[in-house]
Parts: sequence; C-alpha cells; structure tokens
Amino acid sequence: MARAEPFFRSGVYPGVRAVLTASFLGISAVATAQHGVDFSGRWALQSSVTESPVARALTIEQPLTHKNVYGEEMPPAYLRISIRREKEAGGGTETRMIGVIGGSVSGTDHRISRRTHHETLWEGNKLVFVDGSYIGDSPRSGEWTERREVWSLTADGSLAIEISTEGAHTARQTQRLVYGRQR
Repeated sequence: MARAEPFFRSGVYPGVRAVLTASFLGISAVATAQHGVDFSGRWALQSSVTESPVARALTIEQPLTHKNVYGEEMPPAYLRISIRREKEAGGGTETRMIGVIGGSVSGTDHRISRRTHHETLWEGNKLVFVDGSYIGDSPRSGEWTERREVWSLTADGSLAIEISTEGAHTARQTQRLVYGRQR
C-alpha cells in the first residue's frame, strides 16, 4: 500500500506549497541572522520596586537550536524562550518563539473587533517582546494598549529589563528592572 503524501507535496495545493516553502525559507533566513544572547538560568530581582505585579524571580529556559524545520543542520540560534515569572501572588510560565510576529482578530466587524499582536525579535543583542491590542482600523487607533519589554545583559552580567506600557488613555510609562543571576 502506497504511503499518502502530505497535501503540500502531493501537488493538490501547489499554491500552499509555495507559500509554506517561502515561509520556511523566511524562518530559516531569520534564524541564521539571530544567534542571540543566552538568558537561561534563574534570576532574582535586585531593583527596589514599589509596584506589586513585578516578578521577584525569573527562571528562563532558552535552548540552542541546531536544526531547521526540515531537520537539516543550521548555524546555532536561540529560537524559543520559556519564562517562568514568580510573583508574590503566584506565577506563570510563557513560551515565545523568537523571530515570530503574530496576532489574532475576534469578530468580523473591524470597527468593534479586538485585534491583538505580538512579536519576539532580536534587535542586535537585545531581545524585544511586544504585546498589544486595539479596536479600530489599525494599531494605535481606537481603544488600544501596548506593552514592550527589552531584555539585555549589562557589563557585569546582570539581566536588565526595560518595560514600557502605553495606551489610548494612558501616557507612556517606563520601568527598568535589574535581575542578578543565581548560581
């Protein structure tokens, strides 16, 4: 009995195959350019903070990827990061794919539908996380909010995180946190 070919190899949907191939090539091209910084480990907050929702500790897993989506060798790159944020009222873990931009739309009427967007990208040796939402025709229109975190290592090896938040009814607020690596 012949093995069934995946739909994108069978020729049934040649347009889909082209799009998937282009997407995978784009991911591969991004991956080779973004080896990145390793933030893995357990980090304890060193900054004095008055705001309560700040994580007192972070546990970060950031595996180094050596193979592309086809299983072929590629230059090592950090393409995924898992972050456990430990706060006074508990904690939670999130996993992000580095080099990915995405979002969602709820509803069909763009005037009242909430849209979300997220991205996790390298900007040089800094890792940038952006999350936002809006109701309207485009980002930063109508009701909107956005949060941006920029992660970097300081000269002494500490983890510096700059968090900026702003919205339709909220002026931009920026907070800088410093975490020390626990051994």
